[in-house]
Amino acid sequence: HSFETQDHLVGVVTPIEAMLKIWKEEEVLAPLGKETSVVFCFGMGDRAWSRLRERLGETYALRKVLAFPRLFPGRSEKQAAPLEPGSAIGVQLVTGDAEIVSIGTLTLRDGDRFLALGHPFLHRGKAQYFLSSVYVNFSLKGDEFPFKVGTPIEIVGVVEEDRSVGIAGRFGVFPKTTEVTIGVKEGTRRRDFHFSAVQEEDILVDFLPELLLDAIDRTIDRQSPGSVDLKFRITGENLNLEDEFFWVSEPDVATFASNTFRRVLEAFLKNPYQPVNVAEIALEVEVFPEIQRGWILSCDFPRIVKRGEVAAGKATVFLYRQGVRDVSLQVTVPSDFAPGEAEIVVRGRGGNSGESREGTFTADFQEYLNQKLDELRSDGVDLEILAKGSVPQKTTYTRTHVFLPFVLEGDASSKVWVN
Repeated sequence: HSFETQDHLVGVVTPIEAMLKIWKEEEVLAPLGKETSVVFCFGMGDRAWSRLRERLGETYALRKVLAFPRLFPGRSEKQAAPLEPGSAIGVQLVTGDAEIVSIGTLTLRDGDRFLALGHPFLHRGKAQYFLSSVYVNFSLKGDEFPFKVGTPIEIVGVVEEDRSVGIAGRFGVFPKTTEVTIGVKEGTRRRDFHFSAVQEEDILVDFLPELLLDAIDRTIDRQSPGSVDLKFRITGENLNLEDEFFWVSEPDVATFASNTFRRVLEAFLKNPYQPVNVAEIALEVEVFPEIQRGWILSCDFPRIVKRGEVAAGKATVFLYRQGVRDVSLQVTVPSDFAPGEAEIVVRGRGGNSGESREGTFTADFQEYLNQKLDELRSDGVDLEILAKGSVPQKTTYTRTHVFLPFVLEGDASSKVWVN
């Protein structure tokens, strides 16, 4: 442990006896000092790094979160030297087109087991982090404390314990990972990104939105208003979730997409029902420079609609700086819908605030998830069919969401007769 802003030649060493207790799990380990880690973000832009630094500072007791461009040789261009006590090692949370890593020193090796650092990384106790071999490019004296700057070479093991006196893990064993792919398109321009992240829900919620922000920033190369179409697929053990959202932001479309996708992840990964082991997250993002917002003026459906069949109609909308246009709509009339006079309502979701709605807590995970995602949906319209009369044992109300690449406000209705 060194002392910030003091003589860097004076420090305190963590006794190996204290570190060995990580393996024995004999007792709760008391901190020996206030030393924590420096985290480096390689390959991230200033904006995403700045937001990540702020978030990590709120959540974890890190000394520094620093950003470096990819100025140094990558992992395939260096040969990893045999790791032994005194070797530089990296503790990583994300690898791939961005590297999020802390560099430290290997303290003890016993076969495939190791101890390192002499202080915590994130101090999360049981952990699943990447362990990397590292090439040290140089050391910086620093105004507050000295630290090494290095390049991860390859993943060589797993960190399984993150305690106050150090970290412990195994060589040749690798953590469970979440593979993340992000494709961003605007017009004819497209960029694709790939990351491997540790499979921990808090890490995914903290890091993935900033990786999305950085991917959009690097593709469109501006901070401006616009619209974004985001499709995602989340797969893993006994799960497969696919959905699509369309959002509009007048201040900054990339930040809005990042912030709202964080809420999607929170709804899914931090649900109160069950832990979720996510193997893959695939995002397809298309950005439009236009504000694709509009207002519903009217709607028109056939005067007579039949139960069990599709009713085809249209809505007339005014789009931001594009004028008036018609949008085709279809809604299926339930086969058990009450016959007689009814009303079809086209209701825009642009007024959806995204705030949680009061309601009865459901014990069903899928119903809970649908409700949470519905709160974040502002695209398209809801098509509602309301019966004017009450008929026993017949459906008198139905609602269907129709995706449209617009955020529409307002509503309109059309009177129909249900046969």
